[in-house]
Amino acid sequence: MNEFLYKEYEECFAQLRFYDERQLSLLKFSITISSSVSAGILALHGIFGAVDGVFWLAVSLICGVVCLGLFLVFVSMVQNRLYYIYPVRQVNSLRKFLIESESKDFLAKNQMYLNTDFSAFKWRSTQTLMIGGVALLVSSFAGFAIFSYWEFLQIDVIKAVISGVLIGMVFLVVSTLVAGRYLINSSNLGADKSVHEK
Repeated sequence: MNEFLYKEYEECFAQLRFYDERQLSLLKFSITISSSVSAGILALHGIFGAVDGVFWLAVSLICGVVCLGLFLVFVSMVQNRLYYIYPVRQVNSLRKFLIESESKDFLAKNQMYLNTDFSAFKWRSTQTLMIGGVALLVSSFAGFAIFSYWEFLQIDVIKAVISGVLIGMVFLVVSTLVAGRYLINSSNLGADKSVHEK
């Protein structure tokens, strides 16, 4: 058998492990940043006690910056998911080829994946759930940034809460739908077309 195919199989397996570990690392980073900033805001509130316009403006700016940073992580996770599926497809393709060409008797007994035409977007995928979790963090900080800004402007608290919740929900729904559509459309293309647009 072609030694190149065996090497390709091993390298693709290493790539899929890399992208899987990267997804988890990005999730951990997002959770660490979110919890640290939230704890920092609560600590500032505890230290200074009184909540005035300057406090709310600072919280709004901090949440806005964190929201932007987490959004970049969210985009990276979506792209990482797309990068992940191509080595997986290649591994499955090589596995199927090797079984069919070298041990056809084993094909009926095979217990590993052979499918190569699956979508990058799967509701039950742990990577999709991770992406959804980060989208939830992004939308939470977006909503809290809006709420804090309205508090700085001394708008009615009920209106501030409703605005923050609505903005957060809209951000969550839109970002999730756009990411899902991107993954579905992109994964229908070949690797070169999808990633390099060629």
